[in-house]
Amino acid sequence: MAILVDLHHHLWLSVFGILGNILSGFVFLGPVSTFIEIYIARSTVGFDSLPYNLTLLSCNLWMYYGFIKENATLLIFISSIGVAAETTYILIFLIFATNQARCQTLKELFLCMGGFYLIFAVSWFLLPDEIRVSFVGWMSVAASIAVFASPINIVVRTYN
Repeated sequence: MAILVDLHHHLWLSVFGILGNILSGFVFLGPVSTFIEIYIARSTVGFDSLPYNLTLLSCNLWMYYGFIKENATLLIFISSIGVAAETTYILIFLIFATNQARCQTLKELFLCMGGFYLIFAVSWFLLPDEIRVSFVGWMSVAASIAVFASPINIVVRTYN
């Protein structure tokens, strides 16, 4: 009986994991229309790069978390798709940005990637395995919250 419950439990975990990956893939495709607009205009048209830099940070952290956590193949898979998508968006943004916007984007990118490498170094070299997974998980959650909060910056600037 316990084996049947365990198989049933794992089946639902797999089903919802795959559905979560599919939905996350659509989230990563969300900015495509924005970048088509940027490409057509040959300009960033006043768009901000911060959400894409923060999403790249978040995807890198979740991928790292997936590598240090057991049984996280789906997380590694969707995070790698996110890294590829966000890297593409940032490259397109950099190509069509003004010098000022390009400098701002590169500053954000270096800060985000520096944050990732700092979290990686601290967790890998200073924390024991059982604490490392929890620490990286919490840092990943914090980065995810920052991703979804970053558009608030645009709303505040628009209405001030």
